[in-house]
Amino acid sequence: MSLRRKEIDIDDVWPSLLEPLRSILDDCNTSMTMDYYMEKYTKTTDYCMYAKSSSSSRQASTGAHCGGGELYARIKETIHKHLKTKFEGTRKLVGDQLLKFYKDEYNDFCFSAKRVHMLFTYLNRYWIKSERANKNRDVYELMPMSLVVWREEMFDKLRERLTAAVLNQIERARNAEDIDSSLLKSVIDSYVRMGLTKEKPDETNLSRYKQDFEGEFLKTSELYYTAESSSFVEENSVADYMKKVEARLAEEKRRVEAYLHPSTEAELMKQLDMVLIQKNMDVMHAEFSSLLAQEKVEDLLRMYSLLSRIEPGLPPMRSAFEAHVVKEGSAAIAKVAKAAVKDAKVYVEELLSVWRKFNDFVTGPFNKEAGFAAALDKACRRIINNNEVIKLMNNNPEKSPELIAYYCDGLLRKGQKDVTLQNLEPLLADVITIFQYVDAKDVFMKYYSYFLAKRLIDGKSESDDAERVMIEKLKDACGFQYIGKLQRMFNDMNISRDLKTAFDESQFAKDIPAGITFEVLVLCQAAWPMPQATSSFTPPPPIIECESAFKKFYLTKQASQELNYLHRYSKHVIKSSGFYSKPYQISCSSYQLGVLYQFNKSRIMTYGDLQAGCGLDDSNMKHTIRTLVKSKLLKPDKPIYSKSDEGKVEWNDVIPDGVRFIPNKAFKSNSIKVEIHSITIRDTSSNQQQHPQLDEAVEQERKIRAQAAIVRLMKARKELEHNELVTGAVDQLQSRFIPTIKLIKTQIDWLIEQEYMERIPDKRGWYRYLA
Repeated sequence: MSLRRKEIDIDDVWPSLLEPLRSILDDCNTSMTMDYYMEKYTKTTDYCMYAKSSSSSRQASTGAHCGGGELYARIKETIHKHLKTKFEGTRKLVGDQLLKFYKDEYNDFCFSAKRVHMLFTYLNRYWIKSERANKNRDVYELMPMSLVVWREEMFDKLRERLTAAVLNQIERARNAEDIDSSLLKSVIDSYVRMGLTKEKPDETNLSRYKQDFEGEFLKTSELYYTAESSSFVEENSVADYMKKVEARLAEEKRRVEAYLHPSTEAELMKQLDMVLIQKNMDVMHAEFSSLLAQEKVEDLLRMYSLLSRIEPGLPPMRSAFEAHVVKEGSAAIAKVAKAAVKDAKVYVEELLSVWRKFNDFVTGPFNKEAGFAAALDKACRRIINNNEVIKLMNNNPEKSPELIAYYCDGLLRKGQKDVTLQNLEPLLADVITIFQYVDAKDVFMKYYSYFLAKRLIDGKSESDDAERVMIEKLKDACGFQYIGKLQRMFNDMNISRDLKTAFDESQFAKDIPAGITFEVLVLCQAAWPMPQATSSFTPPPPIIECESAFKKFYLTKQASQELNYLHRYSKHVIKSSGFYSKPYQISCSSYQLGVLYQFNKSRIMTYGDLQAGCGLDDSNMKHTIRTLVKSKLLKPDKPIYSKSDEGKVEWNDVIPDGVRFIPNKAFKSNSIKVEIHSITIRDTSSNQQQHPQLDEAVEQERKIRAQAAIVRLMKARKELEHNELVTGAVDQLQSRFIPTIKLIKTQIDWLIEQEYMERIPDKRGWYRYLA
């Protein structure tokens, strides 16, 4: 006896299954009792498991997979018939009516399809799954199969009318008319779902959306905005046009978010950038300089935001910005030029004012964009290295870093009002900002190191902390190699304090004459920009005794080193007794002390006797005598200067040996403490003191650096062509200064003379390195 169940014929079961299928398709919300649902579900399962074989059934499979094909085909045919009937109701519908009908029917159908999918779950789970596994791509699960049928019977037939209706709704929205966004979203979502493919029916595919809708949408958008922008830009200002464009871009972005697929945004924005911005960018570029001059920050921000969206938008703005900064900055410097040549503070503060003003544009409306920052850098570099102040100072661009160094000295020198480390640090940061634009950085560093040395030696520094802050900022800006010597100066000051303490506690301190307080600084010659004195000098005997005592002490510590006293930079405080109306405490230099000390021998001394007594050369002697006469401490028996009609003192070129000097009994001062100020040599075009020795040192260092750069290049390449060598040397040197071609050529010739390199006879313009 066989236990095999009787096979089920499709015709026996189909009428029972067709009833719920039609009911669901006709009304997606039709209700079913659980018993009714389970009855139909069971019949589907039984049929799939025990279906009677037929020519239309799949014979390769057995069991649960046998009868699904016939059932699948009848379900599909039923859906086709249902949708054909639905389509007949659309023939007279257009516009809003069509969209509403389509939306309602589509949403109902999708819900119905889900219910059908669930009702025939067993078919999906076994037969359809098996067919898909066997590469039968014409078979889908019932939900995607329903969408495929919808696409064939409804979407493809309505596509053109649907698209036209959707585009009409979008145009109405652009014209500020009210539309139903949810209606559009439902319809457009169907475009996306219609892209399902045989290979991957469950994955989103945008092919139909882009083919049937997005292409037409972009085309109509271009036409719409081309017409609108052309008329608007002719009838309104550029500022208003930019506001309009900004509003339209935001509106279109919201449109995508509201009812288009997110992938459309990139293509739509790209098209709008072309139509609304790029086609009208010349108009905006023409307005840029005017907006900049009027400081229309909001309009500039709007212009930047718009033009930054297109590749050719910003370069003309950057160029115009650079030109504007140069023009306005140069004009600002020119206004204060006469005052600036006499006051470094005026010069630097005006430079900073220009930089701050236009840096606010870079960090504000231009959003810190690198191109605008670079444009500001180029403009500031041009202004700082070539301006009206420089022209007034003999057209020497190296005066700019010199003035900046003077400004730093003013900030860091003791005696500045209301200066603390807290408010000083931002000022030093501003100086570094300006310094970075200087071409001749070596000039700034030479002057800065000289002024630092003077502050440290004279005890005139505002604070060590402030000095170190500045050095750290210079290191951050230029690297350690720039500030190595500056740090060594501070080390020397600390070592000197320790040496002085040790000396005071040693037996050698007893050799210091009574009544004299002796202070000494031991400085490394390589680190300090203090050239050796070119003039001989004989200090007064008490000073010689002090120097001798310390030298003996120092040789016990550093026997291999040599001490050379720099009297030119020494300071002394002496007490006058019987020379003047009061016992003044006079602060003076070593040279001034050497002259005044001679009057302990005699109250009347000739110029020749004074010079012989202190051993100074004629130049330093005249300079020292003039400072003492100008301060009215000494009085000559014959005039050694004259006064112009304007009251300016003009010193005689020669002081005869026979001119006699006496202490000026009529000298008076409100303070017991008197400081003798030196007569400084000043630039004829400014009030700044000249330091020819620093300028000479800069020139010499440049020659050495140029030689080193050339040798490095030749050593690395062995043979090098002239232009390539010059270019390479310039590249290596320009971080410190911009070398002239003449300097490079001169140093090449010098190196050839010194046999570091040679010209290659058979290769014109080529050099060979000689080891």
